[in-house]
Amino acid sequence: EREAGAFGIFVITYSLFFLAAGLFLVLVLRHWGYLSLSDTLGKQYLYMTLAIAGLMIFKHLILALIGYIFPLQKEVSRYSFTIMLFSIVIGFFLVLATTVLAYVPEESRNVVIYTSLGVLLLLYAIRLLQSILIANRFIFNYKFHFLSYICAVEIGPALCLFKILTDF
Repeated sequence: EREAGAFGIFVITYSLFFLAAGLFLVLVLRHWGYLSLSDTLGKQYLYMTLAIAGLMIFKHLILALIGYIFPLQKEVSRYSFTIMLFSIVIGFFLVLATTVLAYVPEESRNVVIYTSLGVLLLLYAIRLLQSILIANRFIFNYKFHFLSYICAVEIGPALCLFKILTDF
């Protein structure tokens, strides 16, 4: 469907993921005390949304570069599309989770946060399994390249984001 002209819908719903993830992250970090309550919510929301969008766009650009350099165009395209689809699903879930988180009483927020994080972890694990199925033939033949990719594109940005978020 992506090639049949439905790409605009994917971009719109992918943008929903960035917006929902940014707001969810701001609400969670404010609740846990990592973000100052004196700063405006809009400014924090803008920075988080742009950071998430920047990381994901950078990831897609790295994947496109890998697909261009190495003979992996088909697999990289499928993997990039898988990331987009799972992010869209996560975006719809985060709209619900953020709405609940914004309106529940203060004492119930930890339950909502940890339940949401558990669902997100489950969805991420399913995405990882799908990704392994896509990259199955490359994992065992090119172990060094696969581990380099995992460290540079998957784990590295997550650790950098964690470091940035915990230094506030």
